[in-house]
Amino acid sequence: MLRRTLAASLAAAGILAPAAASAFTAEQIAKGEAHYQQDCARCHASPQMLLESTPGATTFKKGVWMTPFLARHHAPVQSTRALIIGYIESFGD
Repeated sequence: MLRRTLAASLAAAGILAPAAASAFTAEQIAKGEAHYQQDCARCHASPQMLLESTPGATTFKKGVWMTPFLARHHAPVQSTRALIIGYIESFGD
C-alpha cells in the first residue's frame, strides 16, 4: 500500500512517469544524474556503492529509506530528491 501511495503521489507531482507510476523515465534519470553529479558526487563518487550500502532489502525499500535521509542531507527540495533517488535506483534490480 505504501509503495502504491508513494508512487501515485510522485506520479501526480509529475516526478514519476505517469503511464508506469513505478519507474523513472530516461529523461528523469538523466536529470537525476545531473543533480547527483552537482550535489552528491564530490563525497559519494559511486552511486552503485551508495545503493549497496543503503539499508533495505529491495531497491524500492532503499529508495524509501533515502527519501527522509536526503531531506536532511543536502537535498531539501522534494522534486530534486526524487530525481536523485531515481538515478541511484537505476543501478538496482
